[in-house]
Amino acid sequence: MSCVLCVLTIGGGLLIARKLGISDMVFAIWLSGFNTAIAFYLSSKIKQKIIGNKFLLASLFYLLAYLYFLKTGQMNKEVFVGLTVGTEVFFVAYFIDRKWRLIPFQKIIFPLFFLILATLLAAAH
Repeated sequence: MSCVLCVLTIGGGLLIARKLGISDMVFAIWLSGFNTAIAFYLSSKIKQKIIGNKFLLASLFYLLAYLYFLKTGQMNKEVFVGLTVGTEVFFVAYFIDRKWRLIPFQKIIFPLFFLILATLLAAAH
């Protein structure tokens, strides 16, 4: 399901983030947000109704990332919380975007704003 380069990038990304002093939670928030964004994009390209469901595909990506970190021994509380927060933040931004049209480009601005807010809260933790 995942390409070798993607798996190496995720694992290497966490290692590099740790060496740079970036917390596992912050890394996982952004990884999960990115995974969810990719899942939402891919869901619009997939013609099958079940696999094309953006929330199901995002949940599958979440599960794959979780299993990867678990299998490689990199799963800890911060990574788990970060993965969960990143996905939930993206879902919240999606629902706000669908409910209210407040500003231009809010489909891009809201997820970024909420991910940055989650990052600041995680960094203050």
